[in-house]
Amino acid sequence: MRRNLTTLFLIAAIGLVAALSASAGSRSSISLVVPTAAGAAATSAPQFGTQVTFAVTTTATAYPWVDTKCSQNGELVYEQWAGFFDGYVGSDMFTLGPTALWSGGAASCTATLVTFDRNGRAAKLASTSFNVVG
Repeated sequence: MRRNLTTLFLIAAIGLVAALSASAGSRSSISLVVPTAAGAAATSAPQFGTQVTFAVTTTATAYPWVDTKCSQNGELVYEQWAGFFDGYVGSDMFTLGPTALWSGGAASCTATLVTFDRNGRAAKLASTSFNVVG
């Protein structure tokens, strides 16, 4: 009985070390990119109704996703997902309003770099926060 418990403990410990090593070895980052029109002045914060995208890097997955959420006074007014990998059908540009819940004004936003496991559960890899000027 004692030998079985010792073996079970060793297997669990090896699994934990392997999981920690795998997550420690992956590197991920996300940063806001505010495109500017030719000849336009660069801004540090995006404006309501304009588009943004993100510079993403990760070694955790070949299929990273970005989930962008914006809120006003703690209420969610915007959410959009996009894939940041070759073969993704869709745009990696996020249009910051208007939406049915966001007709104007400033908002606080967070973009989260995500991967999905085999069971469809999302795992956060990195995030960045930014403000939209109304």
